Parts: sequence; C-alpha cells; structure tokens
Amino acid sequence: MKKILLVSVLSAITLVGCISIAQLRGNTYSYSHKLVGDNIIDNLYEDNDFKITFSVGTKEMDFEIYNKTDKSVKIIWDETSFIPYGEGKKVMHKGVKYTDRDAAQVPTSIPSKTSWSDLVVPTDNVYYKQGYYSQYVSNPGGWETHDLWLTADYNKPETDSTIMKLKGWKYRLVMPMEVNGVKKDYTFNFEITDVVKTAPPVTN
Repeated sequence: MKKILLVSVLSAITLVGCISIAQLRGNTYSYSHKLVGDNIIDNLYEDNDFKITFSVGTKEMDFEIYNKTDKSVKIIWDETSFIPYGEGKKVMHKGVKYTDRDAAQVPTSIPSKTSWSDLVVPTDNVYYKQGYYSQYVSNPGGWETHDLWLTADYNKPETDSTIMKLKGWKYRLVMPMEVNGVKKDYTFNFEITDVVKTAPPVTN
C-alpha cells in the first residue's frame, strides 16, 4: 500500500510539473518551409550536376543529394553557412561529435551516380546542459540543440508578435561544392510559408 501511494504521489508531482512547464512556455509555434528560386520543383533543386531535396525540421535541415556527374562531388563543410537573419553561421553535419563542432570538418565526397543523406545544424545552437538532481526529479544533463526558430513565446506578447511576423521570411543555406574539380558556391533560398500558433493547455 505504501509503495502504491508513493508511486501515485510521484506521478501527480510529475504531471503538475509537466503542466507548469507547458504553461511557462506559453504559446508554441510550428513552421512550414519551402525552397524557392530557379530549377526548383517541390523542394527539389536540380541542375546538370546533381539534384537535392530539403526538409527543414525544428532543430536541423535535412537533405539528400544525388550526384549526376561521372566524377565525385565534394561538399566543403568549412565554408558552408546557414544564414537565418543575414549573418552566416558555421554548421556541423551528421557524424561530427558535439565536442568537435568548432573543429575543421573534412569535405564529404559523394561518388558518381550515388545519393548521400545528411543534415546541417548551426554549431552555436549546440550546447551542453548541466544536470540537476533532487529527491523526486533528476536530469543527468547532456548535449542539447536550440531550435532553428523560436518555438515558444514564454507568455510575452512582443515575442509572439516577432514570431508571427516570420511568415514570409526568407533565409539561405550557402553550400560550396567541388564539381568536376571546380569549386562552385551554391546558395539555396528558403521561405517560411506559414507559422501556426498553439495555445498552452488549460489547467483547472
């Protein structure tokens, strides 16, 4: 009986904590994105050398590239930049350790007539969160990643206004590549096509 009572109490504390956190975050927001510009159909870019599709997530930008040429294509990571507000941000990609995010990154070589799936994350969005411990709730801490765009307003009307104005905002990914031995700077332009706001749960 004591064990059942303890479990019930801990469950209630956890539930209250979750609701409190949700209330603290205020409204939450989700985004829709699209690739814009020339040589583009439904978020797919294609030219004579390759085709590439993008999917923008909450914390990273995923992509798949197909090398159409007869030679290897290289992605030059140290010169790749995510540009959300006009200032370029260094990025990391899959396989890079969080602790090595600021170190030089070896270019990715994509063989002829093959596909490669990867992602980009701004390095300054990655941080180490210290853990905390208590009698009822503990978190050991670890590496975490900020969202690409604000996803909560923390009950601040000015933040809500800033987020909602992002509809129609344009941003870029600059990804230099070596194609047939020649370096080319590819710029992929994106637009936030919609911002959906969700109110926090109502508590009794």
